[in-house]
Amino acid sequence: MTPTNSPYDSGSDATAELLRQALSAEAADVRPAPGALRSIQQRTGAASAPSADPSDRSRRFRAGSTRTSLGGRQPWVFGALGAAVATAAVITAVVVIGDNDKTTPNGAPAATQGTASPSQPTGSEAQPSVITVPVTYVGLPGAARTSRLYTERQLVSTLQSPAAAAVDQFLCCRPPDPDYTTGWPRGIDVGGISSDGSLIRIALEGPSTVQFAPDAELGPDGGQLALQALLRTAGLEPGEQGTVTYNDDPVSVILGVDLPVTVKAAQEVRALISIDNIVDGQEVSNPVTVKVSGNVFEGQINWELLDAKGTKVDDGLALTSMGIWTQDEIKLGSLEPGTYTIRCLEYSPQDGSPGNVDDKSFTVR
Repeated sequence: MTPTNSPYDSGSDATAELLRQALSAEAADVRPAPGALRSIQQRTGAASAPSADPSDRSRRFRAGSTRTSLGGRQPWVFGALGAAVATAAVITAVVVIGDNDKTTPNGAPAATQGTASPSQPTGSEAQPSVITVPVTYVGLPGAARTSRLYTERQLVSTLQSPAAAAVDQFLCCRPPDPDYTTGWPRGIDVGGISSDGSLIRIALEGPSTVQFAPDAELGPDGGQLALQALLRTAGLEPGEQGTVTYNDDPVSVILGVDLPVTVKAAQEVRALISIDNIVDGQEVSNPVTVKVSGNVFEGQINWELLDAKGTKVDDGLALTSMGIWTQDEIKLGSLEPGTYTIRCLEYSPQDGSPGNVDDKSFTVR
């Protein structure tokens, strides 16, 4: 069989020779970017695999130790090289690895795909997941409320672990309920959550000018409550120890509290009455059921339903427990479209004054 010459083979064929000359001229114009060799070596080097750790603690926090940009594109730079020789036209597509240190979400370099278009997904980009995470806030003190911790379940779209996503939500956004706060200054982000033996470490990031002073509005224990809220949001359980770093630097005192800190028992910090299944401002559909948890005198929680004008349209009792938290359901049935407020509280057996109030507004469509 007579071999067929490649277009890149040298020989007497005039078309091939002209093509070779054209490609050589283009190649002569190529100049490597500074650090390109090092970048390519980093991308083609084998990624080290994480060490195996069978503990629940490791599985729980490791996934949140690396943050991934939601909007980052894969580091491809696409170019095209065209050469017209005699009566034949040859177009060669060239894919160049950009001088960019971004990696795929699992830390491994992304594979090149020569046929991809920069305006179309390559299939290797991780897609954010919509998950429900528990976020713990500090209740603002009031005439019928003391500062304790309230936990809400919120929907977030994230590429992070559930624990890191919850902390991110805690730090970045104001609580939906105006009666709650975080007790932390604005402008802080979470870089990751990791475990080091018996200690959970939360890596915080932000401007060097941030002042970590306790929130005076929360009273003398405000710093402790704010730190307890952060640790519980990160998934720590009572008895576990946690600490924070800031911009990779160790921190010994934050919000006026010495670190590390042990997560306190529920009896010391948890709200005695809390509405569990409705977030302030939420839209709900009929029939409406409100879930309330309580740990109050004789387990009795009083509730009342108010319309948009503040007029009471219904009331009743929910039965929970005393000494431990249990949950009861308030079945409101089918309500007329509009905005309502459900208010749960207890009355003092001594003087009848209201206390431990938690309320949520919601809209029925």
